Amino acid sequence: MEKEVVIIGAGLCGSLLAVRMANKGFNVKIYEKRPDLRKVEVAAGRSINLALSDRGFRALEAAGISNEVRELCIPMKGRMVHALDGMARLSPYSGRVGNNINSISRGGLNALLLDKAESTGKVKVHFNCHCISADLKAGKAVFHNDANGETIEVIGDVLFGTD
Repeated sequence: MEKEVVIIGAGLCGSLLAVRMANKGFNVKIYEKRPDLRKVEVAAGRSINLALSDRGFRALEAAGISNEVRELCIPMKGRMVHALDGMARLSPYSGRVGNNINSISRGGLNALLLDKAESTGKVKVHFNCHCISADLKAGKAVFHNDANGETIEVIGDVLFGTD
């Protein structure tokens, strides 16, 4: 019998975790309090791009999606420092030649992770479900579905809370 994993939160961490768990053969259910960001206009809030470094790419490589993510990135080699005399100089983020960090849309990365998770056939995402209570030891959580007003209890072999 396949193990059931329940993940609370479909943000960047929850979506990436779902991809990793699905790739390892687990069936995954994600419960997210917000609506599907791929289908609705999301309010600003977390509108600032994410700076993605080598460490972040290692996590994406482990999930098998780093090449797709790189296509969405804008390389940032450093920051410009503007002196009082009007001179400007580039201050590199790294002392290693060719090393930079990457700017990527949080929403764009999250949408890609959700698409990848669902494409495994082992992940089901439930939106508009906010968590009312959770018992990590029992692997049980209770959610209220804001779209239809239902309250549901979910039990998994493993329960993760992500943010």
